[in-house]
Amino acid sequence: MVVGGDAPHNIKWANTLAEQVNCQAIVVDLYDTRVTDDPETASTWMREIDQELADKKLLAALEWLEQPNRKLATYGCSFGGKESMQATLLAPEKISATAAAYCRMETDLEKLKTLHGPVLAIYAEQERTMPEKRENFEAAMKDAGKLTKAVSFDAAHGFTNPTKDFGTSKSPKSTRPSTTY
Repeated sequence: MVVGGDAPHNIKWANTLAEQVNCQAIVVDLYDTRVTDDPETASTWMREIDQELADKKLLAALEWLEQPNRKLATYGCSFGGKESMQATLLAPEKISATAAAYCRMETDLEKLKTLHGPVLAIYAEQERTMPEKRENFEAAMKDAGKLTKAVSFDAAHGFTNPTKDFGTSKSPKSTRPSTTY
C-alpha cells in the first residue's frame, strides 16, 4: 500500500512495486485527487487533513488488499510516510512491514509496542531535522523491543520522487551505515 496522494510519483511507485515485486498495490489518496508540486500548497493540505477521515481511507485500503495468506506492507514518503506508519498502527496485526521515508516518525512507546513487523526508516541527510528524528525513532524502537532498519542518503527531502530532477544523474548514495535493532 502506497500512502500519500495520487501524484504521479506515488502511482509510479505502486506500479513499480506491482511489477517488480509481483504484488497488489494501491495508492491511498489522502488529498481527494488534488495534486501539487508546490511545497507551500502541499504543507497547507497536510495541515488540513481530517485524520479521522484519513484513518477510514487507510483501513478501507487495507481491507481491500487483505486476502488469506497475503502479507501486507505500507510505504510512504514525507506526509505519506507518517500516514504509512499510521496505517500500520491502526491495524498492526495485519501489517508485515512498514517503510517510511523522510517523515515525522512515531516515537510513542506504547503505540510502537503494538507493531508486528519491522520498520524501514529512510532519511534524507540534507534535512536539518534528520539527525534528531533518526536518533529519537531508533531509541523508541529499541525501547519498544521492535525491529527497525535505518538508512540515510546524502539527499534532500523528496529524493525518492522519480518524477523530479534533484540535480544529479545518479541516485543518491547511502552515506551512513544502517542500524538494525
